[in-house]
Amino acid sequence: MTTTLHFNKRLLILGMLSGFMPFSMAQALDVETNPVVVTGTRQPLPVSQISGTIDVLTPERIQEAGAITLPQALVNVPNVDVSDPFNPLDNKISIRGFSPLENVYLVDGVVDADSNMAGNVFMGSLVDPFFIKAVEIKKGTASTLYGAGAIGGVINVTTLSAKDLLRNDETWGSRLTLGHNSLANTRHVGNLLYGKTASSDLLVGLTYLTGENTKRARKGKVKNEHLGQKGVMVSGNLYAENLTLNLKANANRAHMHRATSSWDGDDVHARLGLTYAPTDTLTLTTHLGHTYRTFEYANDRVHFKNTFNGTHFTVNGQSLFDLGAEHALNVSLDLNDYRQHGEEENPVTSTMTDAKTRPHGEGRDIGVSLEDAITLGRWEITPALRFTHYKRTSKTGLGSISGHHVSPALTVGVTPMDNLRLWSAYSEGFRPATLDELYFAMEHPMFDWVVVPNPNLKPETAKTLEVGLDWQKKGLLTPNADALHVRVSAFVTRLKNGITIDQDFVPPNPPTQPKGSMRYQTVNLDRVERKGLEMAVDYRYENATAALTVGLLKAKDRDTGETPYGVSPAKVGLRLGYTVPKLQLETWYRLNMEWLGEIEPDFSGALPTDTKRKTVHAVGASWKKKVGKTVVTVNGAINNLFNQRYRRTNKTLGTGRSVNLWMTVQF
Repeated sequence: MTTTLHFNKRLLILGMLSGFMPFSMAQALDVETNPVVVTGTRQPLPVSQISGTIDVLTPERIQEAGAITLPQALVNVPNVDVSDPFNPLDNKISIRGFSPLENVYLVDGVVDADSNMAGNVFMGSLVDPFFIKAVEIKKGTASTLYGAGAIGGVINVTTLSAKDLLRNDETWGSRLTLGHNSLANTRHVGNLLYGKTASSDLLVGLTYLTGENTKRARKGKVKNEHLGQKGVMVSGNLYAENLTLNLKANANRAHMHRATSSWDGDDVHARLGLTYAPTDTLTLTTHLGHTYRTFEYANDRVHFKNTFNGTHFTVNGQSLFDLGAEHALNVSLDLNDYRQHGEEENPVTSTMTDAKTRPHGEGRDIGVSLEDAITLGRWEITPALRFTHYKRTSKTGLGSISGHHVSPALTVGVTPMDNLRLWSAYSEGFRPATLDELYFAMEHPMFDWVVVPNPNLKPETAKTLEVGLDWQKKGLLTPNADALHVRVSAFVTRLKNGITIDQDFVPPNPPTQPKGSMRYQTVNLDRVERKGLEMAVDYRYENATAALTVGLLKAKDRDTGETPYGVSPAKVGLRLGYTVPKLQLETWYRLNMEWLGEIEPDFSGALPTDTKRKTVHAVGASWKKKVGKTVVTVNGAINNLFNQRYRRTNKTLGTGRSVNLWMTVQF
């Protein structure tokens, strides 16, 4: 049996090294230096065998971060930027300087379709972190495997199943969590119940979080603010000979209410999967997923509601065979079909009518991909090819677009010695415009903002070249007492017809007016380039661990030479840990440094004055005790130890000092 009592808000929120360290050796009580991941290819492989850059956030590191949203756990991942991560309904994730819409989001391997609304991808309500087993962040172009949109990267959230929590001799269990975080005085409670029979297993989970008055690093407590989130998840498996049927569904309701405005959202995901393996060399997998999402915003002048429905279907066949070399051939077919519409309140009748800003629209992507992982001695060669057909349709006469694209990829890896792996990868990405990018229009009632639609956008294409190495060494200083794991990658991505928002500042007229106006329109840029370096070093000596990550990024428009707003040029993370085995106690220290990039001007046309670098410290401890079959874990942490004032590159305010306490009981 298992029960978990969290004394933090969500015992699951990601943090690896507080969220910044991939596949860390620095996991104190249960060290896993080489986790198996599924995002790099279509077959599970250890991180050390992946020809690409993947960060893995585990439940152990999730406990450290003390976050309440998934994006909040990602803020320290190298070359990943997050806006307003503490708001469960208004946050965006950028990978390697690309926009949130240039990422693909998966839940248990099922694409979350096109979930943008006015440019926001609401990852905070995508999956309650309490239900997360792991998060994989695949950086770099991956359209060949994951379809249109995977230019910046892929975020794959894997949720829990009963088999993840039950030990071999157990047939049922529960996990209860209780927690508190002083950042917004949040209280969290959650419970999981799960069990298994010889041919099935089932998990049911509930979670509830509430808090108020978030402490911002620059302005102190935000008054008259209340945030909350409720979640439910069901996961079941049926097993038969050569056949597995899986059903997962999770729903979340989140809100953030302030004195003059409020955000409310519902997020529902349902996924049905079937795996058939008649032989050891042939596997057929199919998934059917559906997403339903609403987002509602209101203040004293406006009230609107947006609704999104998306359906995803995929079927993948894998065949293992020998033909002059070892082959793992994958053939896939997938379909994404989605629609969205907006409603707004009529100020005269107070009734909801179709919104002019977000007219009804539909989108569809159909793709066929082929990948062959070829192993020949110490060499691994993986060619891949994808054909995609797309269509975007406006239901209100704004015009439609359609077309197709072929995306190739080639990866080569070699293991010249047992502990060293070198690899290089070339891939091409492809992304047609989303419904919002094509059709969204607005004249803001509170500010002098004008958004002009652009139904003539061209699809953007990307070419990425990446090289890297993975080196592991045990007994570096003392036999069997220490271990080192180093991963380094360098990349360059060139984007053509990049889709971005063009903004023009119009000075006040007459000049005596306090503010000017802003005009926005989505446009194509001819040539955009992103290049950088990522490094992760994990070292363990007996009971001490150290983990270092570095992310460097340079972004520019190759035609104008301008650097885009909101891109962090450098991030450094350090985590030190020490475990006392007799006490089953780990203590840790974490340092995160981030250099700020270009900050967009405000309404006066001026740049905000701010520090060019933020440095945030955190300390914590974890105690774990097993009594019979019951496992008790008590954790505590202080984040932003010295309460540094800072803001992020996208101008959102950082969070102030907070104390997290949580407890887990599993029996």
